[in-house]
Amino acid sequence: ADNPSLTLRGLGLDRQPIRIVASRHLDFDAPALQASRDVAPLWLCHGPQARARGAWQNQCDALVQVPLAADGQLDLSVLMQALGEKGLTSVLCEGGGQLAASLLRARLVDDVILYTAGLALGADGLAGLGDLALSHLHMAPRFELISARKIGSDIRQDWRRLS
Repeated sequence: ADNPSLTLRGLGLDRQPIRIVASRHLDFDAPALQASRDVAPLWLCHGPQARARGAWQNQCDALVQVPLAADGQLDLSVLMQALGEKGLTSVLCEGGGQLAASLLRARLVDDVILYTAGLALGADGLAGLGDLALSHLHMAPRFELISARKIGSDIRQDWRRLS
């Protein structure tokens, strides 16, 4: 909804990471992603029934087809395996709450970097983490706080998954 370019800015880095967008149907509009293709590569991961593949063929650097899981969403374990086979060994997820929850449910998250601000949104905001489908609290993924530091008026917390 916010039309991100998903590029690094203001860090003085010469090299941009590969931007990966996971979309079952490729049914999104992303002018900023398309306009910044000369800045950073763009890979689109999609389901087998994505009708918009043809429209995106010349708008990205790679199309990666991923089967659907039992819940009808992209099979994230297969997606990560496919990215690994293409040489990627580290993935930063800057997605919505549903994608974050899906990655946690699939046990595909090693580290969580959490930024918080002195801003109370309540139910008016978007959930940072979707439904984890926990039947018991002991099933919740557990993380250990590695560090916390102030960045401007925000707080950055680094968490590592406990086995």
